[in-house]
Amino acid sequence: MALKSKKVVLLAKIETVYGTDSLPTGAANAILAINPKLTPLVMTAAARNVIRPYFGNDGKVIAGKHATLTFDVEVAGAGAAGSAPNYGVLLKGCAFSETLIALTSAQYAPISSLEQSVSLYYCVDGVQHKMLGARGSVSIKFTQGGVPMFSFKFTGLYVLPTDTALPVPTFASVRPVAVTQAHTTASLHGYAGIFANVSVDIANTLAYRNLIGTEDVVFTDRSPVGSFDFERPAMATKDFFSLALAATADAFTLTHGIVAGNKVKIDSPQVQLGAPSMGSANNIETLTVAGDLMPSLGNDELTITVF
Repeated sequence: MALKSKKVVLLAKIETVYGTDSLPTGAANAILAINPKLTPLVMTAAARNVIRPYFGNDGKVIAGKHATLTFDVEVAGAGAAGSAPNYGVLLKGCAFSETLIALTSAQYAPISSLEQSVSLYYCVDGVQHKMLGARGSVSIKFTQGGVPMFSFKFTGLYVLPTDTALPVPTFASVRPVAVTQAHTTASLHGYAGIFANVSVDIANTLAYRNLIGTEDVVFTDRSPVGSFDFERPAMATKDFFSLALAATADAFTLTHGIVAGNKVKIDSPQVQLGAPSMGSANNIETLTVAGDLMPSLGNDELTITVF
């Protein structure tokens, strides 16, 4: 019988021990994902290159195997200030810490040690794919008139798929709101202008390793970047060209949502801007500026607050 690709459930749960299945369930660990793409088996192989008195392939020796999964998740609150959103587990799997302040907020900040890992289940119409020891990277996009999105990419240890009934998922009930004047405010280097599109990317560097004594996925670096598309101000209002030439670093902040329990705030204390490029939207001049997100005190170049 044909497997139906629309019948998919994604589960995610933090692992207590790296690479040991944390046994996520549909009732407690379901993720409402968009545009999932699973690469179920990525293999590395060693060529044999043996000498024989005739032509032909030598065959290969399998030296490693892992899996990758990309998907999007809507940016929304947790429903109650001080609670973790359901995507919090995914951020922790992307080398973020989680700090819960009762009745106030859940805050996520990058870390450089003691990173956690996730057990991911990708279940499609009766076939279950598992990725253990999964770690990843995330970007966040706010596009005018659209639903803001986290985009995740995970790499994990390969597990042979099994025929397993679809879990019954319980999804988070918080609905996102669109990126509009009513719901979203932003400021770049003190300029609270008219923004069309904003994206930030934590840009984690990961390595899958299969060595004597270990098989794992490790974080090795990160190089966070941002891109900001906004209505061009007069030079006297804000001179982004001089800021780029001076390699000036200053803050970026964005707040999305107006109802308690469904707000998300993005902060970067130091964004060093690149050269602005010119554009036009509806015959109105625009600028697009990319920037490097840099730490101020360390492990603070991109903070996500849900409140």
